[in-house]
Amino acid sequence: MKHYFSYRHQAFSLAINELFKQLQQFVLMLMTMFYIFLPGLIAGLFFGLGKIVQSSSAVVSMQVGLAYLIFQSLLLTVLKPAILDLKHRSFHTTLLKNKLPQILSDIAALVMCHLLFGLSVFLMISMGADKLSRASHYIAFAFTQLSFALVLMYRPAAVIWASMLAFSGLFVFESTLAFFLALNTLLLISLYLPKRLNFSYHITITPWSFWLSYFKDNIWSLTWRFTMSGLVFWAVHIIVTERSDLVHWYALGGALINQLWWSSLFIETNQHVREHRLFWKSLNQFRQIKRTQIMYLIALSSMFTLPMLSLFSSHLSMWMSLLNTPFVLIFCKNRPQFMAVVWASLAISFIMLMVIF
Repeated sequence: MKHYFSYRHQAFSLAINELFKQLQQFVLMLMTMFYIFLPGLIAGLFFGLGKIVQSSSAVVSMQVGLAYLIFQSLLLTVLKPAILDLKHRSFHTTLLKNKLPQILSDIAALVMCHLLFGLSVFLMISMGADKLSRASHYIAFAFTQLSFALVLMYRPAAVIWASMLAFSGLFVFESTLAFFLALNTLLLISLYLPKRLNFSYHITITPWSFWLSYFKDNIWSLTWRFTMSGLVFWAVHIIVTERSDLVHWYALGGALINQLWWSSLFIETNQHVREHRLFWKSLNQFRQIKRTQIMYLIALSSMFTLPMLSLFSSHLSMWMSLLNTPFVLIFCKNRPQFMAVVWASLAISFIMLMVIF
């Protein structure tokens, strides 16, 4: 058993290092651009937890809590292969007589990766026993963080079901404690819901319908972008409610970040186009497939940028930020290695434009 725990520790460390290498360029680019605001971002996370602990509106506390749970699910989904050692998991049974060490190792790796839960625990310790005893709903929230994380490891479909059903709870519950207890109940019920919904339908493949089929088969590439766009808009909307004087900065930042990850979808789809270039040329539809690809991606990027613009539509730079998308897409197509630099340069230009005007 000792050798197994040692192996899991080494496998976890190697997997995390490999993952960070893959994300190194993206992380460094964001840190280079936003390093001045990193303390503010960390403070924003604690500010959100503070809203869960105490807020003038129970609805805001429930919204922030649900947003945290969805955000942590996205982060842990990326880290899940490293946490469970999925690459070599089928060989674990050759080292074990029962599954208990495997489960303990999974939980240990999960806790090490669950930074948002660590922030919650840190805040609970800072609050002290006296204040914590008067914030039972916050303890329920921390427990919900763990329950959602554990179920995500072994039955991710249950987390998806529970998260979708939880939105209706925002309009039903008036107590934050009752809301988080209901979330755990929904999670338990969701364990017995189907893992996926199967739809049997047939479509005629055309340059337009092909991309719909492609996105259906690569649904995760859309899911995490759609979810993050929703969370960013949700966060900016809450800021509008709490600090309306800061909305123009956060709305523009949210719009530009949305453009970054939706534009990066061009790199993924363009790889597919290059691999099947000869096939589309044999059908004399290579130009059409590239044209529809660009139109779909511009539409997706703009669609998730417009909600940000609606929050502060009176400022010229917010509308001019829409012009950012075609330039970034062009570099994604021809020079993907410069996409981050071009996006960062344009983003800084728009921010400076706001400062000047």
